[in-house]
Amino acid sequence: MNKDNQNYKWHILILVVLTDMFVIAIPLMGVSVMAKEITDDLKLNLVQVGIIWGVGALPGIATSLLGGAIGDKIGPKRALVTGVLLGGLLGAARGLADGFLFMTTIMLLLGAVIPVVLMNSIKVLGQWFPPQQLGLANGAQAMSMALGFMIGSLFSATTFSPLLGGWRNVLIVYGLIGAAFSIPWIFTRTSATHSSAGESPSVWEAMRHVAGLKNIWLLGLGLFGVGSAIQGALGFLPLYLRGVGWQPIQADGALSAFHTISMIFVLPIALWSDRLKSRKPLLLIASLMIAYAIIRLAISKRGL
Repeated sequence: MNKDNQNYKWHILILVVLTDMFVIAIPLMGVSVMAKEITDDLKLNLVQVGIIWGVGALPGIATSLLGGAIGDKIGPKRALVTGVLLGGLLGAARGLADGFLFMTTIMLLLGAVIPVVLMNSIKVLGQWFPPQQLGLANGAQAMSMALGFMIGSLFSATTFSPLLGGWRNVLIVYGLIGAAFSIPWIFTRTSATHSSAGESPSVWEAMRHVAGLKNIWLLGLGLFGVGSAIQGALGFLPLYLRGVGWQPIQADGALSAFHTISMIFVLPIALWSDRLKSRKPLLLIASLMIAYAIIRLAISKRGL
């Protein structure tokens, strides 16, 4: 990689960091902490709130794999331009919801787009960063997600909603800011390691190849369990804590504290994983810690 590309890769990393923060992380946690406000406005029950929070994961099962394959075919830059624009506009459309059906439909569509953005963010880092720096780059990307989660959980309900006039305007503003990040992606350079479309396998051939890898299914099953537990717990936590007597700012602060700790430790753990011969023990220990923490939270009488 020449000197110009050596410098340009940091531009790519900054753009990936900001994109994932404003398209994925901040709006996602904003919905969680504004759930009470959304529930009251749309007259939802607890089951409907849970469906809205979790339904986006259903199309994500397919598009997580499809999004990576599309990035292989057309290039992650093009996939990001389209995914970021659609993700931002769909995120803004949530602010126009007039009921459960509308909100659920938008969340389904958004859930199909977000994995495309996330997978190709990681893929573009792989194109620009050499293997010895990839752990640092992926750690910075993960840290940006944690920072976005922290900002969304800390400020969406207690600061931005009163300032902007309610949850609808907050989600519209989040969405428009996210969609605007498609513009700088249009003007980014394609990595020298990017292969032309003609040299790439078809989307379906790539999907069949990946689907035939046993370790992918094992890893996917593990991440399915861990990811589902985390998403369910974080989505319900603010409502749960308010229900056991916590003040709104304290309930949102608990969620923010979780993401703050994640942000602090994610980069050291990512760098540490580069030094390990095997990442399996690290993944196993982390999964057990997550399971224990969620169980302890579930049986606690006062929330935490």
